[in-house]
Amino acid sequence: MNIEWIRERVSTALMNVCIIENGPLSAMEEQAILVTDRFKRNPIRYAGERKSRYRLPSHPLKIKQKHVKGKSKPLINEVTYRTSSWRRGIHQLPNEMRLWLLYCYGDYQYYREQILIVPYIWHEFQRLNSKKRITKKVKQRLQSLTLLAIQAVKAEINQTAKKYTDVKLAELLGVSADAWRKSYKLYWICLLDCCYQLDRDSLFKISALS
Repeated sequence: MNIEWIRERVSTALMNVCIIENGPLSAMEEQAILVTDRFKRNPIRYAGERKSRYRLPSHPLKIKQKHVKGKSKPLINEVTYRTSSWRRGIHQLPNEMRLWLLYCYGDYQYYREQILIVPYIWHEFQRLNSKKRITKKVKQRLQSLTLLAIQAVKAEINQTAKKYTDVKLAELLGVSADAWRKSYKLYWICLLDCCYQLDRDSLFKISALS
């Protein structure tokens, strides 16, 4: 299945739909107006005297239904309805996949989710490099780049990428460009790959659920 098609569906499902429309109660009020020509209200009637006095059953009002002018608005807009299965599917995903899709394809309201993804990406990085000898200092510096890797991959997917050169990344870590290329660059690429893999896994999983 085309991954770009899935991305489009997820983005549409999570976008903040700002369509000016009436709420459900207002829309229901537009459906019909009941008009009575016989009574303004149904009066209470009694019969008998004193202790024998009793209340008569109310007569049904003679009414007619009058439709309002114009076309009533739907209770839910079409985009929200069509993408409801995708939103349900997203919230059925494993936590790391749900957080990734909300952050990467949702609007600004999901900004905090990037922080919650960091532990998963770092765990995956450590798993993939478990047999390699990485010094504690290098590992600490790489861990500090995890959030940046998440942000960089999201920007790349959304075509708003800010390119990080080797020199810039070396400056961020406080090391020389030569040290970056020798000791850090391949690990940085691995961090990016962990993010891309999470993206692919999440998209194919949500496609199967929706």
